[in-house]
Amino acid sequence: MQLEGFKIVVMDVHRDSIDVLCALLAHEGAYARRADSMAEAVEACSQMTPDVLIVDPVSSDASAMLRQIRERRYIPAICFTSWVSREGRHSALRAGFDAFVAKPLVPVELTAKIQRLKGR
Repeated sequence: MQLEGFKIVVMDVHRDSIDVLCALLAHEGAYARRADSMAEAVEACSQMTPDVLIVDPVSSDASAMLRQIRERRYIPAICFTSWVSREGRHSALRAGFDAFVAKPLVPVELTAKIQRLKGR
């Protein structure tokens, strides 16, 4: 259980992706709260103060969502997407994400990035 005690908000509009990701995080000991939209992610972050936010940025509003969330407190954010090009990665970092994880998911990579963002 490498993520024991972590609180993580996961936002993805694809239900199968979010279900798999939440199950993986729970298996590693984290509490994963799902958000089916950017508005739900903002609400979840204000209610529970997560350690990390994982988002599939389905629109250009991702950077606005991150700014809104971070007005209260800085929460590290991971871009979880199928954009695998170099430009896609740079776009994610420019939007304010702290890390990038490509789909399909490699669990060990995601766990390592979460731990690195939280200094463990």
